[in-house]
Amino acid sequence: MAGQRAGGVHSIGLDHVGFAVRELAPLLACMRTLGFSPTEPRPLLGGDPGTGQTRALGQDSAHLVLHEGYIELTAVPDPAAGNHLEAFLRRYQGLHILALHADDPAQARQRLLDAGLSVTALAHASRPIEYGERTGSATFTWCMVDPDGFDAGLLCVMRGHTPELVYQSAVQRHHNTAFALRGVTLLTADVERMVSVLSGLTGQAPRRDGDAWIVPLRAGELRAYSLEDAPDSHASTVAGRTACISGLIVSVRELAPLQRLLEQRQVDFDREGDSLLVSPAEAGCPVLEFSAAAADLYGC
Repeated sequence: MAGQRAGGVHSIGLDHVGFAVRELAPLLACMRTLGFSPTEPRPLLGGDPGTGQTRALGQDSAHLVLHEGYIELTAVPDPAAGNHLEAFLRRYQGLHILALHADDPAQARQRLLDAGLSVTALAHASRPIEYGERTGSATFTWCMVDPDGFDAGLLCVMRGHTPELVYQSAVQRHHNTAFALRGVTLLTADVERMVSVLSGLTGQAPRRDGDAWIVPLRAGELRAYSLEDAPDSHASTVAGRTACISGLIVSVRELAPLQRLLEQRQVDFDREGDSLLVSPAEAGCPVLEFSAAAADLYGC
């Protein structure tokens, strides 16, 4: 496949994924039913590092903070707010954001430009942290690919500058024993192009696994399918066969307490080996795989 790069250092990892909706309450209720403990919603702010001034971005976000990575739950209630998520919300409400951690965001941005993509300038954002023993403003440097350049969703690269604020034990205790974000499944109209972009960004050669292309990350992976080859369970995550982020893999410490919790709450799921797969209706769009095998594989 064109664009493959062998070797290299795993400098790119999974930072977080994000849902974008108009109203947070139903999504928060869904995640609590699945055993997560969301943080309280707070506004996301854009910032100017030179002046220190901030501005509201028209979105409120809650987070499912794991020990490694997190899941963002964002509401953009006003379509006229000019928020960067609006182009994606016009498609559907659900899982839209794939945020990859880059040790060097400027270098990662250049790799995306080298792949022929239109990418925003590096920007700064912040959000207030009001939980745990340490409070303050969590800050980030990030850029995103133009919505027309990555059909599965919002692809961005970022670096968080204050992990000691974001990752605190007070918000990492989940009833489902979730520990880490380990994988993301993507459906695309042009799988060769997508894999070329992702492997060029990561510096890692992809491999085949049946109909899927696997792009390895630091402690995780991206799995890409063409729309024609997508598993039926993933193809049904949004109406019709359309490009999207169709699935997540979350590692858990133990399956038994999670299975009891889902049964008690009458959540529909399937057991496949060391994983429990929650249906799209229950997961708020994507196929959500809780995997004890992923925990073992990555040393959780």
